[in-house]
Amino acid sequence: MIALDTFALLKSMAAAPKTFGTVEADLEKAAVAAVRKSLKARDLTIERLREIARAIGTDALGFVAGHDSMKDSDIKAVVKQVDKHWPKLKTTRIDEQRRHLLDLAQGACQPSEKQVAPRPEPRAAGKKAAKWSTSMSAKASK
Repeated sequence: MIALDTFALLKSMAAAPKTFGTVEADLEKAAVAAVRKSLKARDLTIERLREIARAIGTDALGFVAGHDSMKDSDIKAVVKQVDKHWPKLKTTRIDEQRRHLLDLAQGACQPSEKQVAPRPEPRAAGKKAAKWSTSMSAKASK
């Protein structure tokens, strides 16, 4: 069985835009869909996001991220996947989420570290002991 080398075919088509100009809109749809599917993959990591950005360029990635086929919920899901501890994720507008996604892709920022809640201060030993002795005092039995 002979397999088609899709990437080689697309590269050849891209090298001859006059010949394939009539299908440019179809190729754009296919290219956007392919990048969108790569971004929505369950195994997307920050490294993979940066590989995609290096391969297609950050301008093209920004185009796909701003394209009508990429829903706001898709952008939020991608940001959450590659930077799940970003404190602004739930409160920022979608344009700021897109900007953060592109910054992550370019390496302009790193994924956020998990925020650890501060521990409550321990009570002083004297207060604890005093509370213990008064609440647990025994009554004299007859």
